[in-house]
Amino acid sequence: NNAVLVVVGNVDTNDVIEKAQEHFGHLKPNWSYAHKEYSCQDDICSKNVTLYRDVQKPVAFIVFKMPGARHAQSIAFDVFNHIIAGGRGSRLYTKLIDQEQLVNSLSIQSFNLFDADLLLFVFEPRNIEALPFIMNHMQQEFEGLKHHGPQLYEIESALQKIQSSMYDLMETNHGQAETIA
Repeated sequence: NNAVLVVVGNVDTNDVIEKAQEHFGHLKPNWSYAHKEYSCQDDICSKNVTLYRDVQKPVAFIVFKMPGARHAQSIAFDVFNHIIAGGRGSRLYTKLIDQEQLVNSLSIQSFNLFDADLLLFVFEPRNIEALPFIMNHMQQEFEGLKHHGPQLYEIESALQKIQSSMYDLMETNHGQAETIA
């Protein structure tokens, strides 16, 4: 009912329209369709799962549910992601890797869904017994941002990283098509 076709590159517009009509013109909308929210159910709950295996390098994943694309807050979430765990200089990188030396690596990813997004922290604890301390440091950083907000230099740095990433993305046809879509 709301399909979008994105074509980028050196193409003949008339040829693209002709091919689109040929391949998709026979598809008709389903006027009885009603939107259903399947992307992320509200029954996500907190739970800890520990798998015991002969693992050489432990990895921890922490997932949070947050508002999705429909809430039009993606730039705010992108800035938050960079400030909290977006590489060297981010709050959690500085605290957990540089200062406390509790983890070997740390990354943040978001899975952008329309109704709700998932925010994923992935880190390698140096010692699995340190997980409660790591979680405590994370909670403190979240609370600090909640109550005191970010510093201006953190916002400016995050915006520069976001802009640079966009320039990198726009260098390829695939990146352009993904962005437009």
